[in-house]
Amino acid sequence: MLIAAVAILAGGYFAVDRFVLSKRAAEAEPASAAALQSVAPAPSTTPEKSIAVLPFVDMSEKRDQEYFSDGLSEELIDHLAHSADLKVIARTSSFQFKGKNEDVRTIAGKLGVANLLEGSVRTSGRAMRITAQLIRASDGTHLWSQSYDRQMSDIFKVQDEIAGTVVEALKATLTSGTADSASRERNLDAYNLLLKGNFFYERSHPGDYEQAIEQYKHALELDPNYALAWARLARVYIWQGYSPNASIAEQESKARDALQRALSIDPNLAVAHRWLGRFYFNYRWDWAAAKTEFERAMALDPNGNDGRYAQDDLLVLTTAITGRFDEITRHVSEELARNPLDIRTLFFLGGVLCYGGHLEEALAIQRRLLELDPAYLGAHGGAAMTLLLMGKNAEALAETEQETDEESRLEKLALIYWALGRRSDADSALRKLENQFADFAAYDIGGVHAYRGEADTAFTWLERGYGQHGGNMPFLKIDPLLRNLRSDARYKILLHKMRLPE
Repeated sequence: MLIAAVAILAGGYFAVDRFVLSKRAAEAEPASAAALQSVAPAPSTTPEKSIAVLPFVDMSEKRDQEYFSDGLSEELIDHLAHSADLKVIARTSSFQFKGKNEDVRTIAGKLGVANLLEGSVRTSGRAMRITAQLIRASDGTHLWSQSYDRQMSDIFKVQDEIAGTVVEALKATLTSGTADSASRERNLDAYNLLLKGNFFYERSHPGDYEQAIEQYKHALELDPNYALAWARLARVYIWQGYSPNASIAEQESKARDALQRALSIDPNLAVAHRWLGRFYFNYRWDWAAAKTEFERAMALDPNGNDGRYAQDDLLVLTTAITGRFDEITRHVSEELARNPLDIRTLFFLGGVLCYGGHLEEALAIQRRLLELDPAYLGAHGGAAMTLLLMGKNAEALAETEQETDEESRLEKLALIYWALGRRSDADSALRKLENQFADFAAYDIGGVHAYRGEADTAFTWLERGYGQHGGNMPFLKIDPLLRNLRSDARYKILLHKMRLPE
């Protein structure tokens, strides 16, 4: 399955806006016992300085301001995340309760927090009413509530006031703000369009990326010096490069130009440095340059979302190069402990554990994900790969038959049928995979041939994948389906071309 489909259509936390260790397990050093223990649910003790921001409800007359209410919630999450002593649940966990009418104690228990911030938004023209309330989950007490009848031009002040009041009520400490705030607080109409772009990007329904690009471009027509809008536009271009009908060269050029514009306007924009790192990783395979940019984003936004995502990206890069999984397993497990319903983190951790050969742990995480969202793109395929590597071929087949991503389904069928000794069915699935997806999934096809012991054909497809700039090429070193190739001189040549150490 394409990295873009897995990581972004499901849309980063780690993804989401982030890299996914794709679909495979790998031979690597065992993870530490402490790291694997942290896969288990978080301890029952809930820190008092902990909070989840639930999605604010759109109460506008036409109920057409969901993008704005979602945007406000996301901005508050990011504001509060800059408190070093406050546990803040990520968007992908708290938004699990969007549109659901669950008891506050139940929600807080599932998220592992002591406090909830909820509210509503009503807009009319340039006027807005924002209502916010801070609730202590243990007894449902309202620690604070406030309504803000303001003009839209005051939105940034209201965000700061709400965040400041919350941290004061919880006796936490808030830093001076995000590195991106100066870039964000510009033309109000442009900001509104940015929120619309973010909404479509996060929703990720068919056609939403195009809608996001349109909104970002409109924002930049109003404010050509809107650095954050340039960075968000580059983010979509980078992921679009791995869509079936996209031109890698065209998307690379668009992403590069947008990032250059963003950083020429604001050299200290953390999100732009983070996505420049992704540009070097995805398109240039320049590991040193990617590392520099990730570290720059972390330094500029040490407590915020972009800094944390950049740390995730850096760990993926390090794992792909070194083949060691200890650090990334520990890190992602800690993220899951902080955000137990973060679906993208569950998917990512399942992949990390599978890659690292911790198959029982991987399957437990993948099962938990499927309980939360049985339709999550790639989730059944990920569980099927783990089951295949465990030798549970019949269960792997049953799991694969539920996968809705056709490329992933055919790839798994080709592998599982081969493992079951059903050679004719395996050949049929492989032919369909080649006929339908050769133009952008050559690497995956090469992996199937490698698994079958067909080295010459495998290298032909892998070289084709290299020419396609396939999204999984950076994981060449840690792909267990390529084990049969590792003693072949052509494998070492391919590693060298990818600038990956042997």
